[in-house]
Amino acid sequence: AREIGLTQIVNSSGGHFLGPLELLAGDPERAYEVAVRSYETMAATGDRAYSSTSAGNVAMTLVELGRWDEAERYARISTDTAAASDQYSQALGRQSMALVLAHRGELGAAERLVREAVAMRESGEFLDAQGEALVVLGEVLSVAGRHDEARDAFTAALDRYRRKGNLVATARTEQRIADLRPS
Repeated sequence: AREIGLTQIVNSSGGHFLGPLELLAGDPERAYEVAVRSYETMAATGDRAYSSTSAGNVAMTLVELGRWDEAERYARISTDTAAASDQYSQALGRQSMALVLAHRGELGAAERLVREAVAMRESGEFLDAQGEALVVLGEVLSVAGRHDEARDAFTAALDRYRRKGNLVATARTEQRIADLRPS
């Protein structure tokens, strides 16, 4: 894409594909580097459609890194700049904000946001995105000590990942289920 001058595709690929791929590969530092570069490049041009998704992916990498205040900033950028009809970015921003709020102990608000994200994801066709939202729901419920409900959310995510054939997310979700204490 770079060789033939497809600048928008080059700029958006880091935030849309390469960052999430690095996160899936277990390298949140590299995921952050490529996603934030993509976001900053697109936002500087005034782009809001692609940059809002990149901002959401930046937020998720920052959550993985435990950089909560920065994650909140990018989660808000994602939801504030995405069109109301852009369910992908809107859900992504809500998922990352839910994790920030759960970390802060604001469990009611976290659950409300992640349930909104799950509803948005379930209305679409992307099995991985549905699984990701359900995993966040499971994490929020787990932090709240609601382990049976968390297990149900993780199990639903596992179903989506298996149907998609996402072996990495399947293995990680199976581990999350195994790590839950019986309630």
